Amino acid sequence: MTQTAKSEIEAYSANLEAIAETLASQAVELMNAGLIDLGEAALEQSVKLRDAIERLRAIDL
Repeated sequence: MTQTAKSEIEAYSANLEAIAETLASQAVELMNAGLIDLGEAALEQSVKLRDAIERLRAIDL
C-alpha cells in the first residue's frame, strides 16, 4: 500500500472514529432520557461502525 493510501485510510478512519464516539455518547443520553430502544439502536450502530473501521484499517492495498 502506498504511503498516500495509508494516510488517506487513517484520516478517514479517524473521522469515522469521531462519528462512532458521538453515536455512543448520544446512545447513553437517549437511554438516560428513557428512550432505551433508540439508545440501544444508536449504540449498536456505533459498534458496527467501529468494526468497519477495524476492517478498513486492515486493508492492504
